[in-house]
Amino acid sequence: MDRHALFETAKRLWPDGVTLASKSSHEEALNNIYWRIEEQLSGRPDDWLQLAAWAFHQPLWEIAESGGDTGRMTLRTNDVTFEAFDRWMRKNLSDASRAKERAEYGTAPAQG
Repeated sequence: MDRHALFETAKRLWPDGVTLASKSSHEEALNNIYWRIEEQLSGRPDDWLQLAAWAFHQPLWEIAESGGDTGRMTLRTNDVTFEAFDRWMRKNLSDASRAKERAEYGTAPAQG
């Protein structure tokens, strides 16, 4: 498994930027984008891209949450680091039911 290639593929599924009217609008905006991506990926023989798209969504959410109440803000996909994506991938694969995928991903589950 090439984790960096998976990260880059997931990144390309997202728009370059997401403009939010306010900090409180990030939930609906990010979820709407993710749901469109999930729909686009449904029916694939494996769910790696769906897992990766969700793991990309999670650091975007963190960035939005840490943005403060500054009003309008733009989230940039380039602000999501591989390290943040990888941390969320490991956390999402930490469930016992994901042992096979975790082994394929090539890492121990994330702690915490």
